[in-house]
Amino acid sequence: MKKCRTPRPWRGCRQHDRSRNPLWKPIHQDYVKNGKKRSWSFYWVQFPSGADEKYDYVTVNSFDNFAQLEEPYTNLPEVIKKIHPNMKIEEFGEKTQSPRRLVREEMWMLIDRVE
Repeated sequence: MKKCRTPRPWRGCRQHDRSRNPLWKPIHQDYVKNGKKRSWSFYWVQFPSGADEKYDYVTVNSFDNFAQLEEPYTNLPEVIKKIHPNMKIEEFGEKTQSPRRLVREEMWMLIDRVE
């Protein structure tokens, strides 16, 4: 499981999820559908607290094996063209980067769980 944390540009605004989800969600859906990853989740940290609060959003990518993790975005340019046929790769990159800044990225490995 890979977790990425990003801050919201300003308090009280959901700009991040309005601009990023229409871009990336269908791409992640394609990767899940084609077995490139297990799942993708996008969380808003609704009640953050603490003196060192640096992020408001967390994305979680889940993989079934290390092979998926090593190359999580194989053929990304082709997938972008398929999902967003009227958007240039450069424009996609600009829209992805403009509303966010990566604060931290971690890889977690599930050891045990109860359902």
